[in-house]
Amino acid sequence: MDEDSTTELVVNAIRCVYEPVSTPDARRQAHEFLEQLKESNANIAQIGFSLVAKDRDLIVRHCGWQLIEYAVKYKWNDLEADERLAIRNSCFQVLSNGLHSIAQEDSHVKEGIARSIVAMVKQEWPQNWPGFIAEAESCCPHGAIQTQIVFLVFLRLVQDVITLPNMDNNIRRRDLNNAIILSIPEIIRISIETLKLCATQIASSNDEALLLAKTVLQTLAELLEWVPAKLLEPELPLLLSLICSYLITRQHGIYLEAARCLWQLASRKKTKNEEAVPVLALFQSEPMQAILESCRLAAEGAADELHYDFLKTLCSLLSALGQHLTSLWGTKQSPISGPPENFSLYLSATLAFFEHPSLHLRNEAAAVLVSFTGHKEISAMAEFKAIIDAVLNLIPRALQKVGLPSRTDCDTCSYSLLDYDSDAEFNHDFTQFRDRCIRIVRDCLETRSELLYDLCRNWVALRAAGDPLAVPDVEWDAMNRLVRIVFDYIWKMGQSNPDLGNDLLVMLDKTLGVMRGVTDWVVLNSLLSTMSSLFVAVNFSGDRVLNILEELTRILSAPVGPLDDGLKAAKRHAVSDLLRLVTDFTNPVLPYAESVFNLAAASAPFLSLMQQANLMQVLASLSNYFGDLPKKKAFLASTLQPTAQYLASPPVVEAASDPVKFIKFIGLCDPAPLTDIEAERSPFVCNRRDLRGHCTALEGVLYQVKNTENVEGDHPAFDIVRPILPLIFNLARCVNGLYSKEPLALIHASYGGVSVVDIQDNDKQQVLSSNETVGGGGSTSAGQKAVATSVDHARAFIGEITDRVQSLIGLCISRFDQQFYALPEAGQLMFNCFQFLEDVLDFRLRYWIRRTWKPAVAAARLDTAPILYPCLAVLVQHMNTVLSSRWTAVIDRLEAGDATQEQTAQELFLEDMTCVLTREYVSMMPGLLACETLESNENGQNEDSQEKRRKTMTLNALGSLLMNDETTLQAFVSTLFQVLTWRDTVAASKAFPLCKFTIDSLTQYGKLNNESANFLLYCALKSLE
Repeated sequence: MDEDSTTELVVNAIRCVYEPVSTPDARRQAHEFLEQLKESNANIAQIGFSLVAKDRDLIVRHCGWQLIEYAVKYKWNDLEADERLAIRNSCFQVLSNGLHSIAQEDSHVKEGIARSIVAMVKQEWPQNWPGFIAEAESCCPHGAIQTQIVFLVFLRLVQDVITLPNMDNNIRRRDLNNAIILSIPEIIRISIETLKLCATQIASSNDEALLLAKTVLQTLAELLEWVPAKLLEPELPLLLSLICSYLITRQHGIYLEAARCLWQLASRKKTKNEEAVPVLALFQSEPMQAILESCRLAAEGAADELHYDFLKTLCSLLSALGQHLTSLWGTKQSPISGPPENFSLYLSATLAFFEHPSLHLRNEAAAVLVSFTGHKEISAMAEFKAIIDAVLNLIPRALQKVGLPSRTDCDTCSYSLLDYDSDAEFNHDFTQFRDRCIRIVRDCLETRSELLYDLCRNWVALRAAGDPLAVPDVEWDAMNRLVRIVFDYIWKMGQSNPDLGNDLLVMLDKTLGVMRGVTDWVVLNSLLSTMSSLFVAVNFSGDRVLNILEELTRILSAPVGPLDDGLKAAKRHAVSDLLRLVTDFTNPVLPYAESVFNLAAASAPFLSLMQQANLMQVLASLSNYFGDLPKKKAFLASTLQPTAQYLASPPVVEAASDPVKFIKFIGLCDPAPLTDIEAERSPFVCNRRDLRGHCTALEGVLYQVKNTENVEGDHPAFDIVRPILPLIFNLARCVNGLYSKEPLALIHASYGGVSVVDIQDNDKQQVLSSNETVGGGGSTSAGQKAVATSVDHARAFIGEITDRVQSLIGLCISRFDQQFYALPEAGQLMFNCFQFLEDVLDFRLRYWIRRTWKPAVAAARLDTAPILYPCLAVLVQHMNTVLSSRWTAVIDRLEAGDATQEQTAQELFLEDMTCVLTREYVSMMPGLLACETLESNENGQNEDSQEKRRKTMTLNALGSLLMNDETTLQAFVSTLFQVLTWRDTVAASKAFPLCKFTIDSLTQYGKLNNESANFLLYCALKSLE
């Protein structure tokens, strides 16, 4: 069959594939024909060129370039040299005279030509095609379309080789990378000449010049991100001048591309001293004034979406420039040791962005201000001090959470609609912005404490204590955060200042006075925050404690109706404030300790069981006032007596003896309540409430109680808790056993079967969020969302009781320490935590590690380690099995999946859960083997030098036992080194320091044989992939 006939068949097949009227069978046959043609026909490139003539249909031309690209990618090495040259020449021939004008030509065709040429460049340049750049430049005089495609070639080449590398052959990629860098001066010269030419034609609204300039700017944006500064420096002033001249060209969004160019230049990730060159260049008068003038014009028309995108890019540019400046200013050998040119103008623009209604823009400005306030030299400059005063005056309003995209009550809302798809996205950015604002305040407290104090004092006097009913919720939330921070600092710095004491006392008295007349519990709840911020005043006059207790008594003793949600919240807040008063202000409260106890006793009947449990923390903290150990023990015994009696009662002991009995006790074997009234009357719901409340109370007491000074090995709460220790550890077996087959089979259908013991949706969201940064404690389940149904209530209870049991056991082991380990049954009690371990959900396992075993490991000593170690050996072997299987499943799933399809929500969760569990365990692993010590200070260094002393690892008591346990040691080492190979950089970086010490220890103990060494080497090498 001749070439013309083949071409016609190909054209028909292409049309058949893309024609909507084609039958599925016809389309399939056409597709198979095209695929077979690509594989079997050696002249596929020539067929492709016969399809790309500009008089052909667009889809045919597009497919023609796909055939050419395929031939270059997969057939190139099979072609003779003259055939390769013919393909290259044909490409440039079409480029020179086979295209429509720049405005008429379709973007798919342009991309097709660029991809085909880039494919040839990857094969031939620079060795077999040294004149590529010159040949590409020679096409530019033919017209705008030719020049545009040349820049598209440069753009795609840089992306494929450097910024978004997609080449498997690393040697070829390195050769091309070097060739591109050597060609940068030529590419920049061509770019400058083209931009100059376009600039002369844009004034006459030449559409071709506009489109060409846009492509050049897109290419420059890709280059300016990484090109070495020494290659940029010679042409940088002229290049910046040209780019800035396009900041006023709105047609085709060119000004946006120009702004992105400058942003890429300002946000370069390199931190070498040479990077000062682009920073200083951008601060020069011409570019800085052009940028700031563009900001002003863009701000005037920012309601337009394109204009707003332009303004955001300019803001990102200034933000990146400021943070880059901070990283270079004052560093060794850096040319930046003082304010650059136009720095005052820059600061004014940053302030303007901080005032803008858009949260996105304010957040960018706040990032710059945080970097400046944390920089010793910048924060001391007079220009910056003038700006920061204005910023601090704006902080109170900036902290107010307004502008949700779901609302229309302020200017910020219209911008939020452009920036965020949901309120949740807005909340994420607002939280970041608020944290940055708080950081600015903290950084400025030392030098701007008077200004901040006046702001807070005036607000308390005029708003909180002046007209509290007129203060909106967002203002309460914002100012109470600010007032707490400022007043705490002011008191610490001015403890001996009587004028300050009088000021604070006046504010406290005014606040307490207005609280007495407020009947709106929601407003009173906000006033409680203001009052607690003024607790520092009691350090100047302790008698005010009685006034505070009087107001707290009024709130805590108020009867609660079924719909009094505001009062319930106020009571919870009052208990929290009382705990803070007792815990943080010991000396002023000590004379009134009896009054605090009387308050707690009198208000208890008016509180819910959970509120009473929280109140127990106050009493536990109050017990720390006792200097006499027997009195302290007696006080705690009377405080904990109701909880101890409940947990030792026969029904609870019986329920905790077996997982099946436990699910019967909490009602999962019976029909779920259908209404709130039915739930209120249910004995099972009552059981849940009582068990959760008493466990919470016990947890709070153990957390608050401190050992008596000079008395070691005798915890004040041990004697009262000792009888219920078996119950606590039996509960561990029950909450783990919920996931075993027998209890699951007994769950009533009205509870949804297995789903009732699954984690909540908010817990899953927590895991997805935690994969960014794992840290922070807090409850994983309690109170995070309203419980809508009986099933939700039961699921929430399971999460909460698991949390409490985990924390209780961790506290018992770590706080009781020697007393606990001295128990004959200590080892067996701890083994209860490992029953049904294979059934425990990974989410729960993560918190067993964090809340229970990390504290236990941290508290282990030479005499207690032998008792704790057998339990930890079980955990080490289990974690090796779990993590290995989880990561195998993740990797298999990723390798078997379709790269073009996104992971499902469940797949994402499982991968993130595996990452989070790995990181949690890795953070515990050092304690299983080693302890860190500072190198000895033999040379008499000062304190700063001592802080910089290198930490060294030494084998701890648990590590010595581990080294003599072959099976567990193998599991430990296997997990540790496999972490380096798994798809989690955070976990790997945590594991690296321990790996070196582990190898040294294995060598020292003679545990490193050839097989082990090969495995460790394999893992280390695989981690480099």
